[in-house]
Amino acid sequence: MPSGRTLLTWAGWLAIVAIATIVMVTMRARIDQPHVVLVYLLIILFASASAGRVLGFTLASLSFSLIDYYFQAPYSKMMVDKPVDWLALIAFLVTALVSTQLLARAQSEAEESRRRAVEVESLARLGRLAELGSGLV
Repeated sequence: MPSGRTLLTWAGWLAIVAIATIVMVTMRARIDQPHVVLVYLLIILFASASAGRVLGFTLASLSFSLIDYYFQAPYSKMMVDKPVDWLALIAFLVTALVSTQLLARAQSEAEESRRRAVEVESLARLGRLAELGSGLV
């Protein structure tokens, strides 16, 4: 069962996606689709960094649908009628998923490095203590 903090984090990121979508829809005539894609990618990356891969994948899928519905003509329909549009949407989804995965891997490796550094420091301290102890005898 997810904790209250996890639910709040997810709700916060979903709210950010909703707010960004509302703002971009109101500006749809003045912005191009690449701007929309970049905004969603930034949100996905920040969400992944703060709450993990599952949230990143969820937001990537949601953003994929939002781009199709609100930013691909004909608007307000879940329908992609040109192969180039499908290519753009699939490229967005793959980019979001790969970047989320890479970020998760980098965070995992950084955590493993921190654990190893603590272990090495503990062993070094133990070695110094053993050296001091053998010098007392």
